Amino acid sequence: MSKEQSNQKDDKALHIGSVVSGYLIRFNEVDEWGNMFLPNLVNLDSLNQMKISGKIKDYEIDNKGVKVIKDFKIDSASI
Repeated sequence: MSKEQSNQKDDKALHIGSVVSGYLIRFNEVDEWGNMFLPNLVNLDSLNQMKISGKIKDYEIDNKGVKVIKDFKIDSASI
């Protein structure tokens, strides 16, 4: 393997990423600040703006709550 091929392989290893998902809001449960969210109070415009701006990749609303899907890049995380 040439030095250039080795460097390319190392560069790819640095940009490891994945897609993660989790609930942003859970319906009918009290959060740590004492707030409870109901399904009819979800602001779809806000979620769509987050999607357009790239803060989230997508979102899903089900009977449990609002689940967001987001790209996660390990090389941009601080440890």
